Amino acid sequence: MNQYEHHTKLLDNLTRALETDISCYEIEHIEDIEDEERKVILRLLNFSRGLSEHEILINPYGQIRWMEEDTPPDLIQQMNNSTICYTHENGTTI
Repeated sequence: MNQYEHHTKLLDNLTRALETDISCYEIEHIEDIEDEERKVILRLLNFSRGLSEHEILINPYGQIRWMEEDTPPDLIQQMNNSTICYTHENGTTI
């Protein structure tokens, strides 16, 4: 398994955890982006709640690399909590 396949697998597992743990937002769209400079795959997640949509870019370890300025703090907090639980339960190190 090459590095990019490993990153994609981590992102897939993390995305499933986020979908399960965050109940008041829905992931509407997922897009993987290659960061050639850092040699890593990043995932752009489009969360929606009602008529609001928010884009957040994460790395394979759940760290937020970019987010829209108006991203709700509760969404960020829920993502962080989910990532911490996921990495603790699965032994994934950051």
